[in-house]
Order: sequence, then structure tokens, then C-alpha cells
Amino acid sequence: MRIFGLVVLALLALSGCSGAQGNRELPYTAAPQSSPSSSPLPSIPSQPTPVVPAPTQKTRVTERDVDADGIADYRVFVTESFDAEGNLVAVTRERDFEADGVIDARETTNFR
Repeated sequence: MRIFGLVVLALLALSGCSGAQGNRELPYTAAPQSSPSSSPLPSIPSQPTPVVPAPTQKTRVTERDVDADGIADYRVFVTESFDAEGNLVAVTRERDFEADGVIDARETTNFR
């Protein structure tokens, strides 16, 4: 069902669905503005908001099919964790020896 929804969204995007852009044939006209009866609020100077990158994790999966039957016999998951500045702070290696979905060994290295 999830794939069907993604296909529908892709088809809408390819068909030129304008979505929130509105009808391109009719120009946008703003509503007339009325003058406020009280004094306007003092303006607050705008300052750029600093963008702080969030911590991230990236995972790689390696599978081995020793007997070449199309079914994985061994899986290794390597997850690398990075801090907000992009520095590597931890690596976790998880091994699934029978590729049955049960983690059989786990190693974690922290770089703090």
C-alpha cells in the first residue's frame, strides 16, 4: 500500500500538479489594506538565525551469501554517530552470524 501511495505522488508530480502554487492563469491580487486605528508596533530588527546542524547517524549493511543460494548467510551493521559539528563520536558494529535477524555480537567504540 505504501508503494502505491508513492507511485500516485510521483505521477501527480510528473503530471504538473501545481499544488499550493494555485492557478497560474489568474493573477493574485492582494486584499486592500485598512489603516490601523492605533499606532503601529515598533519594528524588531531581524537577525539571522544561526543554523546548528543536528547530530546524525549513518548505517552500512554488509551481507554475505557464502553458498550463493540468494539468501544472506551473514550480516554486519556498522553505525557511525556524528556530533553537531560533524565529528565522528561513536562506531557500533553489530553481527548477525546466521542472518536470522538476531544480533549475535555487538562492539561499540566511543571517541569522546
